[in-house]
Amino acid sequence: TPFARVCCPWSDEANLWRQPAVRPFAASADLVASTEELDFPAAVASTSNALEVMDPHAPSWLSLRVNNSLKSDGQWFETADFNRSEENLPVQVDSASAPALVTLALEVARRRSMQGLWGKLVMRAKRVEWEALDALVFFHCMVKMKCCDAALFTKLVDRIEGKYFSMQLGAPMEHVTVNSIFPQHYGGTFQSLVLGLPVAHLVKLILRDRVGRTTGKLRGERTQPVLDDATVKKRWKTLDPVEMELWEREQFEKGRIWVKRIRHVEAQVTRMQPGKKLAATLATYALQLLPNATNWMLAELSQVTVFSSGRPLHGDMLDDFQETLSRRVAQLDTHMVMPYILAFTAGMRNYAGPEACRAWHRILLPAIVRVARAAGDDLSILDGQRSFHSHLRGVQHSVGRPDPEDGILSTQRRRAERAAQLFIAVATARQVNVDAQLFDMLAMPLKSALQQWLAAEQQIAVEDDSASGIASSCPILLPLETVADAFGACVACGVNDDGSLPGLLAELAIKQFGHDIAGKSSALSKYDISDLSVIAHGVALLCTGISADIGTGPTDLLDLVWITAEPQLRQSEPHLVLMLLDALVRSGSEALL
Repeated sequence: TPFARVCCPWSDEANLWRQPAVRPFAASADLVASTEELDFPAAVASTSNALEVMDPHAPSWLSLRVNNSLKSDGQWFETADFNRSEENLPVQVDSASAPALVTLALEVARRRSMQGLWGKLVMRAKRVEWEALDALVFFHCMVKMKCCDAALFTKLVDRIEGKYFSMQLGAPMEHVTVNSIFPQHYGGTFQSLVLGLPVAHLVKLILRDRVGRTTGKLRGERTQPVLDDATVKKRWKTLDPVEMELWEREQFEKGRIWVKRIRHVEAQVTRMQPGKKLAATLATYALQLLPNATNWMLAELSQVTVFSSGRPLHGDMLDDFQETLSRRVAQLDTHMVMPYILAFTAGMRNYAGPEACRAWHRILLPAIVRVARAAGDDLSILDGQRSFHSHLRGVQHSVGRPDPEDGILSTQRRRAERAAQLFIAVATARQVNVDAQLFDMLAMPLKSALQQWLAAEQQIAVEDDSASGIASSCPILLPLETVADAFGACVACGVNDDGSLPGLLAELAIKQFGHDIAGKSSALSKYDISDLSVIAHGVALLCTGISADIGTGPTDLLDLVWITAEPQLRQSEPHLVLMLLDALVRSGSEALL
């Protein structure tokens, strides 16, 4: 336990609270707080379980002895540092305690060569019990690793939230390591530690890792159980007639609200979802940070409103947040917004207030034009985009600048994803009326990325076909979810560039997922009905009559969509099934019909 209390019935001096010692750890350069942007790490040491004698004059049976099985602070760190032997790491993870997992997670987050061990750490972390400070450190490692796991997050935030709102008394926390690593940490209490977390940590706590997509599956109907009369009488406590004096009973029965029977009903007690109360508190705190926030803080705080599902802000609070953020963005210069244009456009896509209109037309659109023109000539300009959420629209993305060790394929994939997300965010924004000129400018980086990828893979596909005679799938440039969102953005903006961009998207989808769908392995995607119906609708509406311009016709993509969508029809939402069937009837092949 964080604190050890020894109670003596005859001595007030024995009722003491003691703050335990702190286990130090080595804070590397990668985990030291940065002076700008989002990399303020959280390295919080855990409390010790070793107890000392609180009162030397207390009876022997009341004295608490030090647990000899526990190591001292320095000895503990040397033991928990897994002896720097990476061969034994999987075995140690399977039996590691919470403090040991914290040390391993910090090392995995720091060392690129050990990041393959993160999956085992997450699985083990779901099975152990956490203390608040250990949970906060592991949560920091989740932020560093861009990990979104709802089950693990719920387990960790339950401990963090309980500690934050607890009535526990005691001296303020004196952690030298926390004070040196967290420049925002002040006050020495757990509440001040949470409020002093980096903005990226606060945003993750506010969103509660609710970053998923709608699958389109039919929800089961909730049916109320039918109870017999005996069960109903047991659950209802009836008091009839009312025992009152004559005058009171007359007023009771002949009053304005006449009640003949009083019933006592016990409401079902349900616990609030872990992290919901803390998220509401931090969302209010984020609103207070906006007036004095810098450009990178504004970009990160805008990610609070990226996702439409599970919104932490509602009503007037949401309107105030959007207007305040838009007012601050309108005060920035265009060149200051350009490195964060993807974050701002994704976060402010659904803003509808007057300040949002002013920010979009005065600042964001000029910055978008400059970035799109530069990216059309050189896609490397997209490498500098920062502070956007790692799971935009429910799809995991690579953040930060590309690493030379990742290779050319990873760099191309990173740039194509950012070009697609920028196109989707602007084309579907409420404050933007997309015309043909703006559409061509936005689509230019995405089309350039798609053409480079398809041209590079065409020769590989020809060589594979000539060698084996079987068409093989190319590596994944864009996931199926992003392809569906791009089709949806093309349809939503109302502009069609003669099917050029939709045709490239259709060809990419066929080359990437055709072999996987034909083999019915479903290894490259989940193929949700919500994405398949949007793709079919976009192909039927925008790709009609362009089969001669691309290598494969749009009808081939509709055939593939039907193969993977047909088994899901009875378990899908009716409006999605109707959208899919309408697209197939309008543009499907004769054989398919």
